[in-house]
Amino acid sequence: METYLIIEEKKLSIQRKFMYSFGFILFSMMIVTPSAYQIHKAVLIFVIFWGILIDLLINKKRRLYPLISQLFVFYILLGLTYGIYGYFRQNLGAIPITKETVLYVILYMILICGLVDYTSIKYIHKTLVFSMSFLCLYFLASILNAYGIWPDWIYFNLQTETSEDSINTDAIELYGRFSASFSSFPGLLFLQPYLFSYIITNPGQKSKLMWILFIAMTVIMVFAGRRILMIVALTFPLIIVVVLSILNKPIALKTIRWRSVILYSVFVISGLGFIIIKISGLNIQSSIEYFLFTFQAQQITSGGQVITNVRLETIHHLFNGWKESPIFGFGNGASYSKYIRSDTQPWSYEVQYMQFIYSWGVFGCMLYGLGIFYIIKKLIKIYKENTVFSTYAISSLMGMVAFLIGNATNPYLLKIDSLYIIFLPVAIINLYYLTPKTLS
Repeated sequence: METYLIIEEKKLSIQRKFMYSFGFILFSMMIVTPSAYQIHKAVLIFVIFWGILIDLLINKKRRLYPLISQLFVFYILLGLTYGIYGYFRQNLGAIPITKETVLYVILYMILICGLVDYTSIKYIHKTLVFSMSFLCLYFLASILNAYGIWPDWIYFNLQTETSEDSINTDAIELYGRFSASFSSFPGLLFLQPYLFSYIITNPGQKSKLMWILFIAMTVIMVFAGRRILMIVALTFPLIIVVVLSILNKPIALKTIRWRSVILYSVFVISGLGFIIIKISGLNIQSSIEYFLFTFQAQQITSGGQVITNVRLETIHHLFNGWKESPIFGFGNGASYSKYIRSDTQPWSYEVQYMQFIYSWGVFGCMLYGLGIFYIIKKLIKIYKENTVFSTYAISSLMGMVAFLIGNATNPYLLKIDSLYIIFLPVAIINLYYLTPKTLS
């Protein structure tokens, strides 16, 4: 099968190769560009969108497997139904949220049609690896620039703020922990588990470079000062090991025994962690207290100020509001009048899943969850089939699940550029079914 695919890749037309290269350059730019530039990201996506749409009109070839088409129609109708429901309830955010639950889905449905063969998935993988490398180098350069080590004349600021605004250089002295606020951080929630899964299920000649990249991402996520990044970075590699053990893949298990567990637990966490803590003067106790604040209603800062855990408070209020209509919710764009977080966008809350159940109720959430369950089930099936798509299926699955966990505390999925973490797995499923079984 691999030989066949290599031959087919060589037969690709110059036009197709150009489209792949150009499209995935734009895709990479979309990933690495900070979330503050939503308009710029939208432009990049729409350029790719129109290129694929024109290609579809010219070639007129089926690009979606029937079950995948039905999945998209299901989600579009579901989002549209709750959008109309919210509109008739006069929810202020009905139209903006419906745009995200309907138009964004249609947009990504067209984008998936641009992935027409196995080679396109390989291009996507290369794009993700490049994006990981770029983000790690950029984060490191920004940190060094903020502390005056990396000179300004070779540092290019991607964000609307300077590196000093993105890096709190006083955090170690004041709180005993590092603090950074890159808007590109959420992408690591998908990329780090994705890369770890890819390494241990597909060991190859470049695995050492992949390990270096994985270690770099892990260290950045652990010491960045963002709780959800720390949780995913420390727990998901171990979760992936357990999942692969349950799925009983002998090749993967053989690789896991020494590369994953020993290298990860001893070298990355113990070795590099100890060195960084000693050199930087980080306070472990402060980091632990900061992490535990996730589960506490209040916290006392180093300055003696008592602050409230906004996310726990939001969950409490939205839960009380949800009890007034627990089955069907209040529709898209609903806000709880007794607890408004933003005057300009009263329907916007940090805890997206609580907001989701408040808006869609138990019934809507169960329907939406069925689609996610279908995606997960199919990705596991593809992984077990041991085809050329298997490694990409399990890698994208682990990345997707990790990102969805991170999305519980921040509304990452409401951004147009973040939805690829769900629709990339769908694209892999689509290609798997469109590829003749004698070739996959």
